[in-house]
Amino acid sequence: MLRNVTLVLLVVAGCGGKTVDNDDGGTNDGGPKQDAIVVPIDAFPPPSDGAPPPQCNNLDPGKKTISVTEVAQDPPPFGSTSTFIQPGLYELASLTIWTGPNGPSGSSGSIAGELRVNAANSADYIFQVATVQDNQAPMWSNSDGNNAGPGVIAISQTCPSPAGAVKVLYEADSTSFTIRVVTGSQTADETLALIGP
Repeated sequence: MLRNVTLVLLVVAGCGGKTVDNDDGGTNDGGPKQDAIVVPIDAFPPPSDGAPPPQCNNLDPGKKTISVTEVAQDPPPFGSTSTFIQPGLYELASLTIWTGPNGPSGSSGSIAGELRVNAANSADYIFQVATVQDNQAPMWSNSDGNNAGPGVIAISQTCPSPAGAVKVLYEADSTSFTIRVVTGSQTADETLALIGP
């Protein structure tokens, strides 16, 4: 279940995997489900360094708290992009969980989070994440991200404990990016807005 989300970059809870249809409806795919990927939803354990000082980074989770919204319908199509994610500091702008036609709907808590995106030589990106969900202790994590095709990024947690790569869908422009992760019968779309260099 995605109720314990600490930014979609780090999917927590659940087990197994899910095939994700990365077909954006365009003509470059070669056919439906041509770009299908499998997302192992237990690849990232939840960050465990909730007590300051954080061992992974020194980001503040931010003060902007948003409601985690559950929508009882299938997710809309997701448009992939090959645009590079702009380095800088991002703030969590929205988190929507599509729970399927028979799933729950409404608010499922609140979350605040900030994420720093750095360009790197060993990976396309280094993601530094700080989040606080509901009234729980803040959590920090770091991950490497590598482009794995148009609109797909492979993210490997490096701190607090290393974990294997998970492929997620993304779309980006010069001021924001959205990541989509599918876990079991739920799909999470998380949008992060650029707030500084």
